[in-house]
Amino acid sequence: MPQETAAKYLNLPFKEAISFFRQKINLPTKAWDDLEKDMHAKAFMVAGVMKAELLTDLRKAVDKSIAEGGTPEMFKKEFDSIVGKHGWKHKGNPGWRSNIIIQTNTSMAYSAGRWKGQTSDAVKAVRPYLRYLPSSSLNKNKDHIPYYNLVLPSDDSFWLTHYPPNGWGCHCGVTSLSGRELERLQNEEQEYPINTSSPQLQEKEFVKKSTGEVKTVLEGCDPSFDYNPGIAGQVQGYKSLTKYFETLPNDIARAWATEFTAGPAYEMFVAGEIKGNFPVAVLHESDMEILGSKSQVVWFSDDSLAKNKGDIPTRSAGHADLDLEDYKLIPEIIDTGEIYMQNDERLLILKHGNKTYRASLKRTKDGKENYFLSLFSVGERAVSQVEKKGYERIR
Repeated sequence: MPQETAAKYLNLPFKEAISFFRQKINLPTKAWDDLEKDMHAKAFMVAGVMKAELLTDLRKAVDKSIAEGGTPEMFKKEFDSIVGKHGWKHKGNPGWRSNIIIQTNTSMAYSAGRWKGQTSDAVKAVRPYLRYLPSSSLNKNKDHIPYYNLVLPSDDSFWLTHYPPNGWGCHCGVTSLSGRELERLQNEEQEYPINTSSPQLQEKEFVKKSTGEVKTVLEGCDPSFDYNPGIAGQVQGYKSLTKYFETLPNDIARAWATEFTAGPAYEMFVAGEIKGNFPVAVLHESDMEILGSKSQVVWFSDDSLAKNKGDIPTRSAGHADLDLEDYKLIPEIIDTGEIYMQNDERLLILKHGNKTYRASLKRTKDGKENYFLSLFSVGERAVSQVEKKGYERIR
């Protein structure tokens, strides 16, 4: 199915859905609930996949399906091939597992795209209401039925948590309405009566399978589905993933740091298409101790990147000679490069190879965050000059 035709057939914003998905970074997880709520808007994960190559292949297959309007049957064929290639022993039968992966990722991406289109200023000016549409599935989720034909202003707080999908296999939808359309619907007989009263949302308890913790979720939503993908996707940067980054064992986190910078999201970040902070590296535990840092993740801000590229005028001219492949080396430079310390907040890192790089990072005063500041290529002579300038080599 051609791309434009697929978008029209699904009645979904095509480019926005693709962009939402491609801004995710790959993350290893043992269970779906390793990530909570809006974390899913910034990360691509498949429960039980801890192998980078397997996750990358699955991601490519999902991306292809979203971009080309593929069917669940088409995805299952690719899924079976990928599973066979990697010898992955997953839970559940192949048809069920492949359907869960593609249906959840596709519905979340298209949901984010719909939200962006329905809440633009131009649309809200003429269609200020959103209508919760009944599920298209024959087996309707009874917890979602109370919201069928609920019509509320698009800025009502209900949509912050209950914009579909609200659970596994959810086929509920949302459409925008004008005041005139709402009036017409109220005067027509409906299978589910039109309701314009914002509901009082209650919490219910559930047990988090991966940890045994007792947590809460809003009624009408499955655990980790009580958030709005469109809003979460528009949040700049990846700080929502901080908690999970810090719970990963240090060796696993360092190994995965190269995956953070290998995907399409990092390419978009370096190109200036994604704003905020991006996780570019993970410190050795020994380096954390020396630096006095309480965090293992190293963030690269869009502001520091722009200054480094020369897009923002600074006292230095910037380093426009660097390209994406240079910036992809940041995790390796931090993990294996020579490290020199000038004070208790800054590290100078040099890497030998086809190029010699000088890079710097620092921690915040409270030690809770680390930030990558600059990267540029230097001549071999610069290596011998480092210690002469007062830097102490620590690795």
